[in-house]
Amino acid sequence: MQMSVSSPHIAVINESARRTTGAGSDFFRACSLRKSKSDCAELRFIRSVLFYYSLLCECGAKPVRFCINQTHFQSLVTFDVGSAIKTIHALRTQAAHSLDQTASDEQLQFTARSWFRQHTANDFPENENHWGTCANRIEETGTAVVDAIKRFIEILELDKEMDAMKRELRQAIEGAVRRVDVESIVADVLNELGRNDLSPGKLCDKFFADWSRTLLLKSGKANQTLDARKLIETSVSQIAEPPPITAKEIMAALQVPRGPLVGELVIERDRLFKAGLRDRSELLKSLSRYLKAKETNG
Repeated sequence: MQMSVSSPHIAVINESARRTTGAGSDFFRACSLRKSKSDCAELRFIRSVLFYYSLLCECGAKPVRFCINQTHFQSLVTFDVGSAIKTIHALRTQAAHSLDQTASDEQLQFTARSWFRQHTANDFPENENHWGTCANRIEETGTAVVDAIKRFIEILELDKEMDAMKRELRQAIEGAVRRVDVESIVADVLNELGRNDLSPGKLCDKFFADWSRTLLLKSGKANQTLDARKLIETSVSQIAEPPPITAKEIMAALQVPRGPLVGELVIERDRLFKAGLRDRSELLKSLSRYLKAKETNG
């Protein structure tokens, strides 16, 4: 794990968060980026921006967002951490991309230029001293955020009345189960089971909350995809599969008018279906024979 100067803090945060929440995952996932030790101030600035963007917006995105939104956390810093992270995001995007004249890109440009003006009095750093100042500000900001996260988790660990927040932080660390991922697994399961009568989206509407809670409890202990498949298969098995032909379709195919006879044919359809006859055309043939036998026998 290559965390450069911040490695001790990161290791302490990960260990403390596991101990406090019982999470099966690290608060900060491994980050391969290094901060530059170069004498070039511009390079140090760019690498620091990339490092803290990766750390705060990717490696620890969900738990970081959770922490900075807590009142207890906000009392540990003297600046708006959410805005600081948005600025790091804007600086990183400006450094790595050619921005277009679109609404979103213009906002990023505005944020980056405003930050540069605040620290250099220019829209863009013009010399080594400017770059050095910017590099130092980013490093100070990133270090302050990481230190505040460390202190917040230490406070959380010692407070016995914050169990609910500990559970919520655990969920953020382990990552809330993404519905889009579960829907993909649902689609595969339904296809394998031949349940074309069911919709992945509607199944998720009904069961996703229960599935995600169960998967969270299993997080870090087993294969999440396999666990999800088992949960989905169990839920699907509890939903009766409807026969492949409706009463209206029976009436049209066999030219039967509304009346008691339609009810008899539906009962016969259900009997055949439960007995294992699943094919639509075969069901219709059997119902046709049933109807002819009934007509013959008067």
